Amino acid sequence: MKPLSTRSYLLNPESIALTDMVMNLFIFFFVSFSLLYTFNPQRLAQLEVTLPKASTGQNLPETIVVVTITRNGHCHIGGRVIPESRLKTELAELAKRKPGASVLVQSDELAPCRSLVAVFDAGRAAGIARMNFAVLPSDGS
Repeated sequence: MKPLSTRSYLLNPESIALTDMVMNLFIFFFVSFSLLYTFNPQRLAQLEVTLPKASTGQNLPETIVVVTITRNGHCHIGGRVIPESRLKTELAELAKRKPGASVLVQSDELAPCRSLVAVFDAGRAAGIARMNFAVLPSDGS
């Protein structure tokens, strides 16, 4: 005769359903928090750009606007993605609002050259006289 198990509660259907519900809740919260982190507006506003190095870089005390060019060639002004077709209009509005404004172009070192040329071309067409590159200081070699 086989002795009765003292742990029969582990094998009943209610415990299996409860485990299933807990696992589904875990997956739901894991996916939800991952999406909240990924699409957090504060995190998206901080663009990751690797600046090139230059020995002649200097600090600019009165940079009004920062134009960021990402590795894939997208332009950002103030955290907003600006299509290349709207770049001239945006910079012209800036020149009207703040005459004599300077623009700092913060371009990733692997960004396509055509994006950089488009930003400088749009700035010249908008009448912005002071446009500079953002660089990291080189190690002096």
